[in-house]
Amino acid sequence: MKKISRNLWLKLVAFIVCSVMAAGLVVTTLVAVYTNNYESTAQLRDEIHANIAGAYSRQMVYNYESGDDNAFSQMTNDTNLQAAVVKSNETSEDKVDVKSDAAKVYSSVDKISNPDYIFSYKAENLKWNRLSNLWDAMSGSYEESDAASSDMNSERISSIMYSKTNGLFYLCLNDGTAYVIPKVRVMTGSNDNSSLGLYKVVEKTDENGNKYFAYEEMFTGQPLDISGFAEWKNVKCYDEKGNHIKCGMNLEDNDNSGFESDGSYYDYDEDVYYDRYEIIKVVEQVNESYELLPDTFKISDNGIVYYPYTSTEDKPGYYYVYAKLPEQLQEKGDYFNQADSVLDIMEFTETHLSVLFVVFILGFVITAGYLLTVAGKREDSEEIKLRLYDRLPYGVMLGVTMLADFMVFPAGFLLIKQLPVVALICLAATMVSLEAILTTYVRIRAHEFWKHTLCYYVVRFFLKPVKKLCRMVFAPIRYGFSWIERNVPLFLISMLAFGFICLLELIGFGIGSIGFIFIVKLIELALLITFIMQYDRIRCAAKAIANGDFSQPVDTSRLMLFFRKHGEDLNNVSNGIEAAVSEKMKSERFRTELITNVSHDIKTPLTSIINYVDLLQKEDIDNEKVREYLDVLDRQSSRLKKLIQDLLEASKASTGSINVELEELDAAVMLSQVAGEYEEKFKKNNLDLIIKNDVTPVMIQADGRHLWRVFDNLMNNINKYAQSGTRVYIDIIPKDSGAIIAFKNVSATPLNISSDELKERFVRGDSSRNTEGSGLGLSIAESLMKLMNGTLELTVDGDLFKVTLEF
Repeated sequence: MKKISRNLWLKLVAFIVCSVMAAGLVVTTLVAVYTNNYESTAQLRDEIHANIAGAYSRQMVYNYESGDDNAFSQMTNDTNLQAAVVKSNETSEDKVDVKSDAAKVYSSVDKISNPDYIFSYKAENLKWNRLSNLWDAMSGSYEESDAASSDMNSERISSIMYSKTNGLFYLCLNDGTAYVIPKVRVMTGSNDNSSLGLYKVVEKTDENGNKYFAYEEMFTGQPLDISGFAEWKNVKCYDEKGNHIKCGMNLEDNDNSGFESDGSYYDYDEDVYYDRYEIIKVVEQVNESYELLPDTFKISDNGIVYYPYTSTEDKPGYYYVYAKLPEQLQEKGDYFNQADSVLDIMEFTETHLSVLFVVFILGFVITAGYLLTVAGKREDSEEIKLRLYDRLPYGVMLGVTMLADFMVFPAGFLLIKQLPVVALICLAATMVSLEAILTTYVRIRAHEFWKHTLCYYVVRFFLKPVKKLCRMVFAPIRYGFSWIERNVPLFLISMLAFGFICLLELIGFGIGSIGFIFIVKLIELALLITFIMQYDRIRCAAKAIANGDFSQPVDTSRLMLFFRKHGEDLNNVSNGIEAAVSEKMKSERFRTELITNVSHDIKTPLTSIINYVDLLQKEDIDNEKVREYLDVLDRQSSRLKKLIQDLLEASKASTGSINVELEELDAAVMLSQVAGEYEEKFKKNNLDLIIKNDVTPVMIQADGRHLWRVFDNLMNNINKYAQSGTRVYIDIIPKDSGAIIAFKNVSATPLNISSDELKERFVRGDSSRNTEGSGLGLSIAESLMKLMNGTLELTVDGDLFKVTLEF
């Protein structure tokens, strides 16, 4: 049974039944509340019939007044309404002469014996209000203002004008008439009550006996100074009883200027004051009329003036509709029939109210209890699992539910004549609401209600940057102010500039704004510290790249704005440099491997050549030419052998494949030994060797075998390329933990290449290549010095050639 209870189809059936029970319970409750206002359903039926009859009567009178001569006959034929219509100038139905042929409009009142309803309408006030649904007809939603209950004429206000000629304010109506406004309030200064004056119009006579109107202050009798009207800032108009005159019209003439009223503003482009109630136009002259606004005129807030008719003949006509319904309604499909269908259901509901309540409540409790029990569960698990709908933000889900309910129920009223459609609409609305209740219950049971709310998303959205901001603000404490130590100048300059700006702003703002400024400045300070810290991170990364450390890329995940872009650019630069270095190292390895392989391949046949040349030299050969050729072969093969050995040694030295054993030795002693071997060669080339060493011994850390090779290569270069008849200087300068040895000589040939090029492989100082050098000596010496943790610096200054070794 447990497995069956969780089947999807069973849940669906329970959901539908629960929705039906809930909808039935709501409808039953509404019917009970609504019918409780009436003694019986019959009384409710009579009221609804009266409302429908009134709606039909008003509609057919409007159609007739609009020119439809068949409006009455068509309405009585299409509906169950029986009516007779008369027209009269009387405002009371008791005074209407229903037997007058002149008053009869449709049918005869005599044919409507004992009419059920009598409706009256003022012809000129009828408004179009098409009956679009049963609910409007049942609720009697037609305008009562159409009834013949007022004996007043009406006209709309066109504008309020001020005449600069006579200094009077006029109330202008749409029919072209204008009346002098009895009272005005004039304010000549904004918010200055001392300049406020209430003026009342008074009749005066000039020296010629002509009568005219003028405004005088009600309490002091001072006349209104119309010469200063340009300084008036606030003008309001009143009738004789002190009611504010509100025009309620839009300004049509944009060339006029005007005055303010409460809540108004001045349009400088059009030179006009606008107010939500009135616009007072300033014109040169209105007309010659001096008629005062009568106290019998009533002015409404919507800009309409009501005034009495001058005579009975001037009164408009009134329509009186005498309506009656048959005892048994005919099936014509009108609103009477449709309303009776609804009323029959309401009557049935009222009659069986107790039974329906019990059924709906029990059904709802049982199905709702079952749905709540299995809500969120799957057939194979007791764990509450959220659906996709349950993960929607709760505010969004609740908003959709409320929107659906608010849209569905009005739609049901609009389609009330189609009861099956209304039932489906109400059921759909109930289902939506029930689903909202179930998803709320599931979220609470899964302890994830808060997690899927809009508040949670908002808090999470703002909490992350707030935490980040706090982390940045308290970074100095966390890192021990190390980042400030690295950026002392920048930090001090930033803090001084920030403090100076704060001081200026504090001086410029009022005392009441200090609290707000303090909060703003705290935020600005946090941002400033953040920018300094992120700049420090970028600076450290750039320094590491400058020092050749590409192992630590910039972490851009916590950088902001342009700092992130800068960090990404630095990472790209680092990657580019690393790729270039890797490519160069690859090329170097390839070249070294190529040299090594070629050297090994050449070494084998060269050894055979040398051996056979040696054998030939040991033979007794009488031919001098042959012996001369053998000497050349022997000399060149030995040179080639030496070149191959140098190539292999240079390759091993550049790749670090040579074994190095560092030990403490006397550089001066080793240098003197090498110099002794070259003493005869230097004398042969007329070179004078001068070794300058003031301190002995000169102890350094080096490999004796490799150091000997370095000295030998340098002395060999001097012997080959130094200018004959010059001096060669060797300076030995001791240091705390090493020494500096400098070799200086004058080149025999011009040195037209840089020192860096001279250290390249296969590059020699003599471009004519008339010596036996291979161009590898300096390259080998530099590589060996690096292996011994030393440096070799080459300097060329004109013909001066200087090599500096530093240990």
